[in-house]
Amino acid sequence: MIGRESTEVPGRFGEPLAVDHALVSRGGLGRHPTHPLFLCLHGWGSNEQDMADIMRLIAPYNDFVALRGPITLAEPAPSTDGRANGSSAPAPASSDARTDAGTGTYGMYEDRPDSRPEPGNYAWLHAAMPVGEDLDYDAHAAALAVDRWVADNIPADRDVVPLGFSQGGLVAVQLLRIHPERYRAVVSLSGFNAPGQVPGTAPADDRLADFDIPVFYTYGKLDGVIPKYELFATAAWLEEHTWLKTKSYHGLDHNVSLEEFADLRQWLLDNDITSGVL
Repeated sequence: MIGRESTEVPGRFGEPLAVDHALVSRGGLGRHPTHPLFLCLHGWGSNEQDMADIMRLIAPYNDFVALRGPITLAEPAPSTDGRANGSSAPAPASSDARTDAGTGTYGMYEDRPDSRPEPGNYAWLHAAMPVGEDLDYDAHAAALAVDRWVADNIPADRDVVPLGFSQGGLVAVQLLRIHPERYRAVVSLSGFNAPGQVPGTAPADDRLADFDIPVFYTYGKLDGVIPKYELFATAAWLEEHTWLKTKSYHGLDHNVSLEEFADLRQWLLDNDITSGVL
């Protein structure tokens, strides 16, 4: 299912995508095998290293894997010391060594404090805020790529919790709309939702409510990126299709906050996803 050509990013909405790079938590994906694994999905213009910082603040004793969006917005820029510089956001270190924690997938790196090649800026969609059919096509393609990566790299009996910010939050929810049986819960921070107008782009919508999957959805009251009606519509859709916990935050724009993380930690504890220990 492929739509029209994008005017923001080279390519067509809905064209097939593949996840080629992933950053795994220190010790690999099998360090805490009895705990759910977090599947971290960044937003527009960010990268996988930024999501690793969030995990240290909310669930340091769970394994995680942060995936890089397959659409490149900006390649890493050369630095003065010959290494590559990524986004300006603080980013944890990563190693260029392959990890033995997963299946040896090419492009999988371990989160560790040495040898830090920083990535550039990436995305999951062919526009910052596509709408209508464009969004349906792209959300479906991105979710298929992530779901395929999970099938290829994560044992089928391991609980997986997608956690995304903005575009990543959309993809996290979209995973439930294509494969609800696979995911234990979902966290969407400042995310939005595809309308589901294009037949076949959200094939599980009519049965999703039967699973009663826990979802944590939050956003800032001052969000100037995602229109308020989209935020409200996303919350309403999730209320109808999932076991939703939602909250908005005074003074917060299109960002995350410590108050939000405190609420998320409590929700994770309530749903037996983390131990609650920091």
